[in-house]
Amino acid sequence: MSLDPLVRLDEDAVLSRDVNAGLRQLGFKDEAQFQLAVIDLARVLRWCVAHFRPALRKSGRWSTPVAADGAGFPDLVLVRDRVIFAEIKGDKGRVSPAQDAWASALEHAGAEHYVWFPTAWYCGTIESTLRRDSRSETPS
Repeated sequence: MSLDPLVRLDEDAVLSRDVNAGLRQLGFKDEAQFQLAVIDLARVLRWCVAHFRPALRKSGRWSTPVAADGAGFPDLVLVRDRVIFAEIKGDKGRVSPAQDAWASALEHAGAEHYVWFPTAWYCGTIESTLRRDSRSETPS
């Protein structure tokens, strides 16, 4: 069974903590479909989500228009009670040097940064990360 990109997660199931019932066995056909599932889950859990989509250039190449140091910027920025930067990768995806540089800079600045592969979805890591509320965390 695969997740149709037009099929949205059931908000009641997510809010009742049943999102992974049946979803753990889903196979994502590509990184874009996996990313849509992460965005859907984040929205249901009341996150504001920013994703900058690539555009087709006159040369026929797809790229995400960025300026300054934007190359390698994480795929998703999620904001709720805290800010998360997430790089989304398919099963065989690799982090580029530019993406690694952004990850290092964000982590050095104390930001919450993740590189998420489909295995993080299947084992519930993404869901538990997005459910966590910083207001309920105790300071260390």
